[in-house]
Amino acid sequence: MGAHLRRVPVEHRVFGLDRRTLPYALPAVNTYVPGSGDFALYLCPEAPDRVLCGLHSHAAVEGHGVADPDAYAAGVAHATLEQLAAELLDRLPAWSDARLEPGWAGLYPVSPDGVFQVGPHPSAPRVVAVAGLGGVGLTVSAAVGRLAAEWAVLGEAPGYPFADALLPERPSLAAAGAGS
Repeated sequence: MGAHLRRVPVEHRVFGLDRRTLPYALPAVNTYVPGSGDFALYLCPEAPDRVLCGLHSHAAVEGHGVADPDAYAAGVAHATLEQLAAELLDRLPAWSDARLEPGWAGLYPVSPDGVFQVGPHPSAPRVVAVAGLGGVGLTVSAAVGRLAAEWAVLGEAPGYPFADALLPERPSLAAAGAGS
């Protein structure tokens, strides 16, 4: 569509957690707060005996850096594993006998300023962008979907007073760097 957006690839790692010791069903949990600038624990049931877990941030903070998509470490980093284990023990001490299992690593597309990009693309106004969600797309899909629909149908977003702060062409995004 020829509508490129500024974004940076940020490394994230996911681990498995053996939950056979849990006597209850676990809901998906995400303690992440956008803009906090820190890691947050997330847990997501994957199967009756396994939970996906990790530490999430929407910004490049220590341990999750901007990566080269062609040459990033796709394996599991022991430092990340230790940090996750400490967070799990701190927040969920009753799970001390749960076993962390190998996971995977991947890249999340994040806006250079750490803020979602939602709205008409500056060089292709008929294209409504939804980008830079950095791994929380499912969590925010209802809200950003409605916001994008307002831009597409109405040409404005009256249901979202902060909509202009998310436009793909905004001063904070331009000041944060070109991205790719």
